[in-house]
Amino acid sequence: MRGGLASLALLLAACAAPDATVILNEERAELRAIIPASAGVELPVGEAEEMETARAILQTPLTGESLRRLVFLRNPEVRAHLLELGVARMALLQAGRVVNPSLGGSARWFDEGPEIEVGLAQAVVSLFMVPLREAESRAELNARRAEIADRLVRLSAESQLAALELAGAQRRIALREARRDAAAEAVQLMGKLEKAGNALAIDAVGEELALSKARLDLARAERMESVAREAVNRLASLWGSEASTWTASELLPVAPELDLDRVESLAVSANFELRRRRFEAEALLVAAGLATDSVWSDLSVGPAAQREPGGEWGVGGEFTLPIPLLDDGGVMALSARFEAEARLERHTAAAVAIRSEARRTRDVIEALRAELRFLRESHLPLQHRFTVLTLQNYNAMQVGVFEVMRARQNELAAEDEALETELELRCEEWRLWALLNGVQLGISSGHEANPMPPRSETTPTRKEH
Repeated sequence: MRGGLASLALLLAACAAPDATVILNEERAELRAIIPASAGVELPVGEAEEMETARAILQTPLTGESLRRLVFLRNPEVRAHLLELGVARMALLQAGRVVNPSLGGSARWFDEGPEIEVGLAQAVVSLFMVPLREAESRAELNARRAEIADRLVRLSAESQLAALELAGAQRRIALREARRDAAAEAVQLMGKLEKAGNALAIDAVGEELALSKARLDLARAERMESVAREAVNRLASLWGSEASTWTASELLPVAPELDLDRVESLAVSANFELRRRRFEAEALLVAAGLATDSVWSDLSVGPAAQREPGGEWGVGGEFTLPIPLLDDGGVMALSARFEAEARLERHTAAAVAIRSEARRTRDVIEALRAELRFLRESHLPLQHRFTVLTLQNYNAMQVGVFEVMRARQNELAAEDEALETELELRCEEWRLWALLNGVQLGISSGHEANPMPPRSETTPTRKEH
């Protein structure tokens, strides 16, 4: 008797609702196991100390690293993703549960007395389908984990790109302000020369046009900074006074370490989308087996008792057996098989696309690194030397003041070009970093595609008189 009670207690304990905290902690551990440590993903537990840490981060200028931490502390999508995994985990636990038995009965009253029938039925086939249902739910849970891991790593990459764009916008504003000031000085000088009769009206209008263009470019840079700030606010879930009082570092996020020799194999092996597609195909293949067996799912057996009017109770058993004459489950099984094969084909197509993106990004990075190296080591020093020599010739009264100003404007234009090239390079590097950590981001980058051309390309050249 005691042994039977103990077995019943264990059975009821196994059917009890699981603890939510335990489930979420286990899913955090599963995510940490599949997400590379280099991805920088943090999974907070919602403690008060974490909110204090977030507030402390906002008191200092945001960098790429501090913004990433802030995003994982503040963004509600992080906890929502964990809760979604809890839903998938509950589906797995539910798949392992046995269908409840059914109690049925009827009563009819006659002159001789009531006729009573009582029966207890249990779906027998469902007991044997539990392993298949668990296998399907486990594959779906693993697919869900891969999907959530993709989203979390994507958040980490987006935080770095947002910090990069904001720092780049601030540096872009500083350069555009310098170009505006240089253009304003040229306008003032040209105005004096025009009044003295040493310059034509067309020259004065040309300088004013250059100043107007410089102001427009500065306004565009300020607008881009505002957009970049809002991207940070959205990622870090900031609003109200918090959204307007924080500051950001002008230093660009440190370039990630990249292995450019094995980008294809690393990108494919780490990709979460491919992992998700594999598990989805596995779940569909299991579903095909379930579809075949489901025609017998209504088979049930159990004890039954009946009492005839005025008679005694009769005890026995009863069963219900479906007859698969019209539907043998083959249609549903074949449909699941077709869908599984389609998922596998798309898995192959996605792998090809990922390899192509890895090669493209690597080649762009190598080209941009060479371009930036040339700008820094050759073009910018030559442009600066030209400005210095022009100034020396001006001091020797061999060139006019406008040649000096033009040389300085062209030097600022070269610095602007170098900045845009560096921003494009950093953007591509973080995109490849994300790819090597399992996530394929969009191709478009946040840098300004068409930096402002040199002064000599936008305004007429002044003629000396």
